[in-house]
Amino acid sequence: MAAVVAREVRSDAERVARRVELHSGIVFRPEASAFEIVLRDRLALGSWPGVADYATYLESPADEPELRQLVELLVVTETSLFRQPAQLEVLRTSVLPDLHRTLPGGETLRIWSAATASGEEAYSIAAVALATLEGARRVEVLGTDISRQALARARRAVYQERVVSNVPADYFEWAFHLAGRSVEPSAVVRSLVRLAQHNLARNPWLPPDPAGGHFHVIFCRNVLMYFAPTTVSRVVAGLAEQLLPGGLLFTGFAETLLDEALGKAALELVQLPGTFAYRRVERTSRPQPRAVAAAPSMVEPSGSSDRPSVAALLEQSRAMAASEGLGAALQLARQAARGYPTSLDAKVLLGVLASRAGLDKQARLAFEQATWLNPLEPLGWVYLGALLREAGETHRAAKVYSTAATLLGRLPPDQLVGEYAAGQLARMCRQQAEEL
Repeated sequence: MAAVVAREVRSDAERVARRVELHSGIVFRPEASAFEIVLRDRLALGSWPGVADYATYLESPADEPELRQLVELLVVTETSLFRQPAQLEVLRTSVLPDLHRTLPGGETLRIWSAATASGEEAYSIAAVALATLEGARRVEVLGTDISRQALARARRAVYQERVVSNVPADYFEWAFHLAGRSVEPSAVVRSLVRLAQHNLARNPWLPPDPAGGHFHVIFCRNVLMYFAPTTVSRVVAGLAEQLLPGGLLFTGFAETLLDEALGKAALELVQLPGTFAYRRVERTSRPQPRAVAAAPSMVEPSGSSDRPSVAALLEQSRAMAASEGLGAALQLARQAARGYPTSLDAKVLLGVLASRAGLDKQARLAFEQATWLNPLEPLGWVYLGALLREAGETHRAAKVYSTAATLLGRLPPDQLVGEYAAGQLARMCRQQAEEL
């Protein structure tokens, strides 16, 4: 009987996750601890007796305010100033100078930060543009995000001191001001940035700034990996429609677009110093933008495909690791991670197998990608901490272990995380952090 009840609860939780995906495009695993915690908190605060009642409410016409609140709680908006600095460096050294040299004199250079969260990305881009062009050309930076709460923080633009570790020292002379343990963008940096709410998944073809025209550069980092592959293709095509010919799309380092998505979007991969981007190429006949009407049904289901499921690939990989050899297992894990870029389990297994094979650089990237996919899932942090400790990066390893211990402490002590109970793993992480 208990197993039947558990299956029913899981089925209802999947209904909730599906409703969230239809609204936001973001795929959540119902069994993920972060999803379970948020769902439990919403039930405790509301008048729904159980998960089934909550799922039914979300599926009703009156669901919109509650659905928006649920998405706000689930969406991770932790970021920092000058995150992924290699992309900002190539923006400074080649992209902006080339655009300034080739654009007509009076043309405004327009950049879109399409998942700006609490604004750090938009203000970082604005600071780089000012430092590079020194006022020689007008620049506009549009920052959009699905989260209204994150945008409210972006408008306040008062950040904790910990978000500034990647900011070049000379930028503190004019672009960012330290006040106690807080940091704020200067007035001149703020003047380049405009913020607006926009839901990429529901209608990526809807220009967030209809009066402003298209963009020379778009940053859409660390959001595509939360979408189902069909949604990624549609969103990328919409972003490409907003790019001028020759314009560049920067994605997160964990977000490599598949050939099918690139073809539909008329984008090509270009290698840049220390990073990569996707360039808009001309089509002989440009497709018409999709209808503006946005409806939840526009987000396609994340299931159905003839390819092997991620669970099947990972099961085969584990079996091969135990019997046929590490090389074959590693190849299957890579296939799973490439084919299912939003799978946390695929990233973690790839990291474990790469570490066993002595491929520490690949293992580290896989574990870092796991923490980017879901910063609230502890297992990626645990493995990353161990790898950093072995590499002698003791200071960062201690911070990573502390993060893992905090996340594990939120779980029931006897809940399995990997092969260990959460309580046992939390104690180990705390001990490691203290020793380092």
